[in-house]
Amino acid sequence: MRKLDTSAISSSIGLPVKSGTLQHIQLAYQEALGEIAKAITGSAYDPTKAYILNGCVNSGSGSNYSISAGSIFFNGEVYLVDAASFSISGSNVAVGAFATTFFAAANADPVQFTDGITRTIHQIRKIVLQPGLSGSGAADYNAWVRLNLNIPQLSLSGTGIANVSGTYPNIVINVPAPQSDILVKGSKHIGDVPSGGIAVSVNFDNPISTAAYVVLGSLFSNGTRLADSSVVWCWWDPTESGFQAEFSETVGTTQNIDFYYAVIAL
Repeated sequence: MRKLDTSAISSSIGLPVKSGTLQHIQLAYQEALGEIAKAITGSAYDPTKAYILNGCVNSGSGSNYSISAGSIFFNGEVYLVDAASFSISGSNVAVGAFATTFFAAANADPVQFTDGITRTIHQIRKIVLQPGLSGSGAADYNAWVRLNLNIPQLSLSGTGIANVSGTYPNIVINVPAPQSDILVKGSKHIGDVPSGGIAVSVNFDNPISTAAYVVLGSLFSNGTRLADSSVVWCWWDPTESGFQAEFSETVGTTQNIDFYYAVIAL
């Protein structure tokens, strides 16, 4: 980064300012801002394109433009863009053109140089949006690239972010799967389901806080899968201490099943 060595300056030693000194200071912030903007743009950066940093939103329609104020990064520099409203016709398009004004004030322009000539030097360089032929300005408005600088807010719970990797804009955030509203889970051995079915009580090891829940279940086969797959089940009577479940066979065979369940809060 460009900097000035001011170590020799003191109350008795002054620094004559040359034009190169002022150019050096200007390039310092211009280069720094340019490199930051390039990093945000990523590997697709193209110096011939204008990148919208803020605002510059067209709320008009058709040939009528109403563009809000904002800023762009173009060809290594950041430019402010004033709000503009206009209409286009014929072969014209919305064009961003360079415009230079000057800061007129008692402590700014005009400035009288030592040669006696008064000059205006405090430039304000902007991009002005206006109708014009395509390619006649710095960049056509419809070719400006909008940069998304807003990072979505993450709502995290549990252990939070496990790890973050990659570089902008290809950042990968690995977040542990959120815990579901599982109140309790477990298993119960059913074995063979007799003809006519069997009702069982599933009791929790410890009471839970509510009876407003649903039961998700799965049957595990310890025996012949064809026989064990002939079982259907349902549940009822939820309490804080457990629930009732019934198992029935669709064919008269011998099963050997386990019932695995998870209780989910409503």
